[in-house]
Amino acid sequence: MKNFKLSLAYLAVFAMIFTSCSKEENAIDTDENSVVLTFGAVLNDLANRASKQAQFDQIPNCSDAAPDRAVIGLTVDGDEWDDVEVDILQDSNGYFTAYTEDLKIHVPGAAGVNVQVTSFMVYDAADNLIWVAPTGGSFAGYVDNPLPQSFTLQRGTKPYIDIDVLCFDRRTVNEYGYPFFDLVPTVVYPLCFFANYCPSPDGRHYVGNYSIDVWYNDGENEILIYNDSTPTTGLEDGEYYARPVCVVVPGRPDGFGADDDYIFYQITPLDWAGYYGDVNNTPEARVGLSWNDINGLLNADGETNEYLHLFIGCEGTTTPPPTDDDNDGVPNDDDNCPNVPNPGQEDADGDGVGDACDNCPNVSNPNQDPAACADLPGDDCETAYMFGDVELNDLTYPGNNWGWGLTFNAEGSFEDAYQQEDGSYHFPVYAAAGQNDPSRGWEAGYVRVTVDGTNVTTELVLDSGVTVYESHIFVGDDWPSSRAPGQLGRNLDGSESLEVQNFTYSGDGSFNLIFHAVTCR
Repeated sequence: MKNFKLSLAYLAVFAMIFTSCSKEENAIDTDENSVVLTFGAVLNDLANRASKQAQFDQIPNCSDAAPDRAVIGLTVDGDEWDDVEVDILQDSNGYFTAYTEDLKIHVPGAAGVNVQVTSFMVYDAADNLIWVAPTGGSFAGYVDNPLPQSFTLQRGTKPYIDIDVLCFDRRTVNEYGYPFFDLVPTVVYPLCFFANYCPSPDGRHYVGNYSIDVWYNDGENEILIYNDSTPTTGLEDGEYYARPVCVVVPGRPDGFGADDDYIFYQITPLDWAGYYGDVNNTPEARVGLSWNDINGLLNADGETNEYLHLFIGCEGTTTPPPTDDDNDGVPNDDDNCPNVPNPGQEDADGDGVGDACDNCPNVSNPNQDPAACADLPGDDCETAYMFGDVELNDLTYPGNNWGWGLTFNAEGSFEDAYQQEDGSYHFPVYAAAGQNDPSRGWEAGYVRVTVDGTNVTTELVLDSGVTVYESHIFVGDDWPSSRAPGQLGRNLDGSESLEVQNFTYSGDGSFNLIFHAVTCR
């Protein structure tokens, strides 16, 4: 199952509450037989899990905020401790708890002591609960190791205890023709259905009543995740209505292409007394959905999604196709060149205007100012990106559809291959490498990156015969809110692009870097 990029996407830490004996009541009197516990958070992708929507209210909303502290409940040999509050740190392996004397546990004998983690909750710096560890019940099905979690602690050890954690992404389904919205709590992605029913193929359409079964196929097993889900129906102000049926589905499994079906649903028409009466209750044929089908229903605002409109008994009736004036297979609402065919949606300069209709395809120019590239030097100028370990089109906010970013981590392995004898790093710069394929473009040079404490410097070094028209650089602990090159934070002209640029960051050994340039040869 595809793990979600921390837009990002199903983190979790730990819930439960304890009372009774205080930490001081369990105080140790020597250090030599004491062990300090450290906990790590394990992100789950929620594959192969079934659930009921009502339970979701107990889990916090997923948040972009960084975890700041954990509140942990535990017992030692059956005695409850006061909740322990501890800071959260991060390294290349993920999040973990900081060292604290409050998690030092006395181990008096060779047999060890039994420790049970009964709750684990994580808060951000604003004191908002952002992750929680499931504690049995229906939520236990979402993780491999729900709380309470027990283990024997031996003296002379320094264990690292992994804790499975969860959060939820909630979206609102858009409804059309009805007076209010249904709020749909979701695990990974919401999938909503709305149906029309036709007593005869070419007759009047009614709002449909039905039941729906939904299956998930992970490539090895097919799991029924929803059974006989039905819409809420009623009569209001003389009009019959049905609300969309919304379920929760995971992203596509590993090994599945974006167009491979992995979610399947089956509709069974139901009677509706007083409206259209008794109907044939034979189930319809099963229908498969791919990730592209599901993702196409999620709106770019990150807060709403469309429903899948079904037609029962309405042969010859289909959902009207979206408008596509240039017939390139991309609807106008999603097309960066709605009047010029651009099926691949290439946008080399990331200005939101596709290459096929951009008057300056290599210079960010969202307003299409005709003077923007009038003085562009050279006869082969292309947008270029410094190579990194993150493909920008995988991130969940608007921007260009190719290019790389770098997640630098002092303990990571990606940048090790580019480290020089003097300690600096030389990351290659590729121009015109559409779809993040260096073989499609050409190497323009490299960016020298040096890190010293909280200081980061970058320097563009071009290959012989290559010039630079402009560049854009971002350095920060988080990714920028927009990937458009002109909004990365530091915009440089040609001469400035070749100068050493200085940045500062938190100094914790990890930061994100994007280096974009327009290079010519």
